Amino acid sequence: MSTHALSPARLVAALAMGLTLLQPVACTAAADDSVIVGARDAWRAGDKARLAAAKSDAAGHPLAMWVDYWELNARLSKANADEVDAFFARWPDTYVEDRLRNDWLLELGHRRDWTRFNQIWPRYRMRDDREVACYAHLAKASAGEPLRDAAKQAWFDQREADEGCAQLGTALRQAHQLSTAEVWRKLRGTVEANRARQSKQTAALLGDDAVSAVAEILDNPTRAMGKHKRALSVSTGNMQALALMRIAANDADTAANLMTSRWQRMLSHDAASWVWACIGKQAAQKLQPQAPVYFEHAWSSLGDKTGEPDAIESFINPGDITPDWGDDLLAWQARAAIRAATADDASAAQAQRRWAQLMQAVDAMSPEQRNDAAWIYWRARALLALPQPAPEPVPAPRTHAASGASAAGNAATPPVTPSPRQQAHAWLASIASPYSFYGLLALDELNLPATWSARANTLTPAELAQARTTPGLQRGLQLIQLGLRGEGTREWNYTLSHLRPGGMNDRELLAAAQFACDQQVWDRCIHASDRTRAEFDLNQRYPTPFRASLGSAAKEAKVDLAYVYGLTRQESRFITAAKSSVGASGLMQVMPATAKWTAKKLGIPVDAERLHDPQTNVLIGVGYLKLVLDNFGGAQALAAAAYNAGPSRPRRWREGGTIDAAAWVESIPFNETRDYVKRVLANSCAYAAVLGSKPTTLRARLGNQVGPRLPAAPPPDTDLP
Repeated sequence: MSTHALSPARLVAALAMGLTLLQPVACTAAADDSVIVGARDAWRAGDKARLAAAKSDAAGHPLAMWVDYWELNARLSKANADEVDAFFARWPDTYVEDRLRNDWLLELGHRRDWTRFNQIWPRYRMRDDREVACYAHLAKASAGEPLRDAAKQAWFDQREADEGCAQLGTALRQAHQLSTAEVWRKLRGTVEANRARQSKQTAALLGDDAVSAVAEILDNPTRAMGKHKRALSVSTGNMQALALMRIAANDADTAANLMTSRWQRMLSHDAASWVWACIGKQAAQKLQPQAPVYFEHAWSSLGDKTGEPDAIESFINPGDITPDWGDDLLAWQARAAIRAATADDASAAQAQRRWAQLMQAVDAMSPEQRNDAAWIYWRARALLALPQPAPEPVPAPRTHAASGASAAGNAATPPVTPSPRQQAHAWLASIASPYSFYGLLALDELNLPATWSARANTLTPAELAQARTTPGLQRGLQLIQLGLRGEGTREWNYTLSHLRPGGMNDRELLAAAQFACDQQVWDRCIHASDRTRAEFDLNQRYPTPFRASLGSAAKEAKVDLAYVYGLTRQESRFITAAKSSVGASGLMQVMPATAKWTAKKLGIPVDAERLHDPQTNVLIGVGYLKLVLDNFGGAQALAAAAYNAGPSRPRRWREGGTIDAAAWVESIPFNETRDYVKRVLANSCAYAAVLGSKPTTLRARLGNQVGPRLPAAPPPDTDLP
């Protein structure tokens, strides 16, 4: 518990004394807010002199700790332990204390000061820095603790090239705790993800020649392959596999031809299997119908057998063969199988084969991935689609005389194994919820209505005041009000998670959310309310700010207001000043070029400055959304994908055969767009409940199928940006 928390009695007393609730984060200190903003700018510019002056000027300001942090962080490489310890003492139990602790641990790791590292590490709360985690294992090893599986996992979890994890990898190799095969496993993953620096860093564990070979493969895989006409060694074969994977990233068919004509016979079973899986992934991302066949080759390459499996049972019961591909490749096998299984032109036998292939992929995933709602849903769909075994005959009950058993013994009944249908329904029931895409689909599959929880029990004055007087929440909102949204968001999130061990409980989260809602900081309101586990407040999770502007624009454009709100919530979380890395801005995240085109099309006067005005942004955004919806025949899933990724992409993604609409969403090639479409549609269902409009199932919004544009449909507007 924070040392700054007030007792309920004192909180109520504070309320009675006239605690200002609507402006709880106003600065009452002598220091001006501009000092804080200027200090942040000086930190970004690396101006240590300005930071030193700002530290003095910020004295007494509620955010002075941030200036103190920026000033010390800017010179941390030359700081001494006494200075850092003094900072910790000045700002105990705060975000900046733990933030500097993270930075200091990195510096101590860089200095190889393992004694101090081991002293600081136990007090580090966030534990979210992968390089610090690698240093922590090196520090433990320096104290005589052997490197174990946890250290190896920390090395595998690395996502970017860094000094700490590179040192840990070297230490693991020297301690004979990291095999050559495991290094190759990580190297495959880094090359597949196109992380060049990390690939070279990993290859260094195999020697200088490996680093040079990997660099050449990343630069020109075809040329690199040409240096070896056959796999002269395990190392050469693995390098050729990396090159084939890189070729597949550009042209899956070319890589498949190279495998079939030469390399299938020359690579190890493991390497050949991985290459085929990578080819399958690339084909699946390009929505090519041969993707499932490539994954069949991948599985058959694991053993001595060649060719495709002959029976569905070989998918469902592959024996003890489990590929070491990683969850991403298995997810793309599952997506390719889903498309093929739900295709209109698939025969019953073809569909069953692909459903079985989906089961094969999900069964091979890690437990964490397998328990993701998406794969629980599709695993259940597969189980329902596959042939159901005939029920076993129920044996006649044995009489007491015939069995010779006691009455007590005769009462024991063997456990009943659920039928596949019962198991599938149990899986669907485990994820059924009105708050998520697959939760809503599960409800539809079970023929259950989506029922949103009533508003949580009214928050008490003491609960509300507790949130409004929590320093970390106050600082978070004040930073956001000063335009320091990144810093404010981190302060806010840290307080939710670390106010006490295990984070805030539901009542505290709801009170924090209400605090943010009252301040109209809608993204933090949604963020806090989204974290509750048992108590829900639909109006916090799905707030309706800018009701007049959004409602008027939606009515004028004849677009469902719930859909508009669902999309806006996902686009900006109602942050009027939101700006993306690619230049989209405002409530509906409109790109300047798109705004200009839409304004001209609709006859709306607009310029770059007016685009930041919420009302203008809404007019342009809703107008563009209407044009997109019309372009895709009113299909909300396709329109959401077009709004996020541009209309030309979903035009391509809908080509080929007609497939289940949920399968189409799951097989969207872009991770961001796939997640976006799911959230927009689920949000829209919730907003229909909030707005009191006619309730609709997710299927009603999603549609049953997605396929090529019908011949009688109007031609697409290819000018639509």
